[in-house]
Amino acid sequence: MHIPGTLKNLVWPAAGIPKAIHVDNAQEFHGDAFTMACEDWGIAVQYRPFGGKPYGGHVERLIGATMRAVHVLTGNAQFSTLEKGDFDSEKDAALTLAEFEDWLDLEISANAPCGLGGNTAGGQVVDIDVYRTRYLPFGWRRLGRTGVTLFGVTNWSDVFA
Repeated sequence: MHIPGTLKNLVWPAAGIPKAIHVDNAQEFHGDAFTMACEDWGIAVQYRPFGGKPYGGHVERLIGATMRAVHVLTGNAQFSTLEKGDFDSEKDAALTLAEFEDWLDLEISANAPCGLGGNTAGGQVVDIDVYRTRYLPFGWRRLGRTGVTLFGVTNWSDVFA
C-alpha cells in the first residue's frame, strides 16, 4: 500500500497555525488549557451556536466519508464487536500504521474543502512538541511552605525556597 514519493507531491489545502477554529460546545473546548493555548497561538475560537446542529455538517460529512472509506479497506475490524466477529485485529491487519497514515493523508487531501484558512506566511509551528503540550489539560496549584500537591502527592524541591 505504501506509495513512495506520492505524499511529497500531495497538495494540502491548509498549512501553519489556523487563524480560527470552529468547535462545538463540548466541555473540553471551554477549559482553561484549550482557551489559553488558543490565545497564546493567536487562534480565534468560534463556538457553534447552542442548538446549531446544522453548523457542523461539513465536518460530519468529511468524517462520514472517511469512515465509509475506512470500512472498505482490507483488514478493517468494522463498526461494532458484533460485526467484528472473530476478526483478530493484530493478526489480520492488512496495513502497517505508516501505510494507514499515508492512506489517510491521501483520503483527507482528496475530500477536504479548499481554503481552510491556515497562515502560511510566518505562522508556522517551529517546535511541534511545545505546540502539542500547550493543549494538554492542566490545573492551577498553589505553592506553599510544604511544596506543591498534585494528584494527592506533595512535591518539594530546594528550588521552591
